[in-house]
Amino acid sequence: MHHLHNRDPSSSVVHKTLFKSSFLKKLPIDPSSSVISNTNMVVSHLFYADDALFLGERSTRNIANLSRVLRCFHVASGLKVNFDKSRVFGVGSNINEVESWAIPLGCEPASLPFTYLGVPVGANMNLKRSWKPIIEKIKTKFSLWKAKTLSFGGRITLAKTVLGNLPNFFLSLFLAPIRVVEEIDKIRRCFIWQGSQNNKSIHWIHLKKILAPRDVGGLGLGSIIFDGKMDLEIKDRSKFTVGPGDINLSQIIRWNELNTCWESDFAENKSFVVAELRGKIEHAPHFVCDGVFSWSKLIPFKVLCFVWRARLGKIPSALELSKRGVHINSLNCLLCGNNTECSNHSLVSCQMAEQVINMVLIWCGLAIQRFGSVKEIMAFACKHGQNRKKQKVLCSIIFGVLWCIWRARNELVFKGVKTLPAAIVDIAKSMVFVWLKHRSPKGSLDWKSWISSPLDCL
Repeated sequence: MHHLHNRDPSSSVVHKTLFKSSFLKKLPIDPSSSVISNTNMVVSHLFYADDALFLGERSTRNIANLSRVLRCFHVASGLKVNFDKSRVFGVGSNINEVESWAIPLGCEPASLPFTYLGVPVGANMNLKRSWKPIIEKIKTKFSLWKAKTLSFGGRITLAKTVLGNLPNFFLSLFLAPIRVVEEIDKIRRCFIWQGSQNNKSIHWIHLKKILAPRDVGGLGLGSIIFDGKMDLEIKDRSKFTVGPGDINLSQIIRWNELNTCWESDFAENKSFVVAELRGKIEHAPHFVCDGVFSWSKLIPFKVLCFVWRARLGKIPSALELSKRGVHINSLNCLLCGNNTECSNHSLVSCQMAEQVINMVLIWCGLAIQRFGSVKEIMAFACKHGQNRKKQKVLCSIIFGVLWCIWRARNELVFKGVKTLPAAIVDIAKSMVFVWLKHRSPKGSLDWKSWISSPLDCL
């Protein structure tokens, strides 16, 4: 394996021209051992960017010819091979023999396995230790200090990004053992809930809920396995087993009625769409829908995640913490001092929360209503009226108010600072104004129209 060193600005053009010409079509290397199994295809060399990989029969003649080829290439193109980064590998050979081949080329001998373009070559990928580099990369991305500095929504976003990039490249080439998949999911769970593999933390929501698609009430994090611990496999060559629901193989691909071409239920414009099939597979284990939830792009993702958790009653209120073994001096709500503090009471039913919500409804020109839970106030905001723009604005306002009420509660609990209802409303007005101004497509919102008539501002 060789790395080419560019000295001339036009070297990349020369490199491609020479390597695509007859210069290497008559490569004097015997590639008889480089025949791909079950085919007659012979591979003598592979190129990618500035990497070159030569394959051939192990012999002194091949080594000498390769050395001459590289010398001629350097003279003709001006590209010099960087032998400090080049290695000689032998398949089924001892290290002494490999060293004797490396001397004429002037590079270092090496042994299998090795990494080429980020992919392990020559390793047994059925063993967990072969996946150690991938697992270590994921651990680096999911470090504990990042978990402590990011919000829950930020951690979800990072977990989704890392999962979509790092492992999928390898999983497109190798079948991961179930222990490797479990290890990756364990690292991700600990990161989402601000824990580490040594220190336990509270896992507020079951992982299945987080992995589930958004249209069935989940967060849409996705997984490299489906339904927690279920591999995608072909059963009796007729069905894909994905959980409670099976997908017939005829749905994926089949001959048309005239037997002239293939057709599929997962095709758009006569092209097979992998995302459609994956969406079907991910939806199969999740049949129960938790109702409507507005994943609006006008609202920051961390606020959406908070309200999503509050709707499920999975935020760190006094009652929920006590259920999970955390010692709480008093379960009473600090905002009103009367009822037990839970998510619905703190955000909707509390006396202070009711005052804030009533002031906001009056500001929006709506009739005052009483809400018993977060689900009720969300349903009211998402289904109010027939105008979609007004629904989006009202939904953004309600989400912002719930977020500000919870922040006021935290200020009282952790700092002893009490915020008046009018101040909470003012903070919510300013915050939601910034959201809509910078996140709406037009972005032409002005403060005067916002204060006077918020639902008609867009």
